[in-house]
Amino acid sequence: GKAVGLVSATDLIAAPPAPDRRVRDVMTPGIVSAPYDASVVQVARLMTEHRIHRVFIKSQGRLRGVVTSLDVTMAVFRASRHED
Repeated sequence: GKAVGLVSATDLIAAPPAPDRRVRDVMTPGIVSAPYDASVVQVARLMTEHRIHRVFIKSQGRLRGVVTSLDVTMAVFRASRHED
């Protein structure tokens, strides 16, 4: 199947649970993706431009993973420690 959106913690907080509520009613439509060989800076830029915390990583048209804002923060932190 094809990803058409995602449900984040923010989505769930904004739409309290109800017995008849469906995913389509609370999800953020569309996904932002980057190629498998994107740099951390490119992914961080996408997050900033789209005001999101997750970027889906694709290779050959298939989902390969998800990079989170925490992943980016940790990569920057590790890189800065190597510069000291």
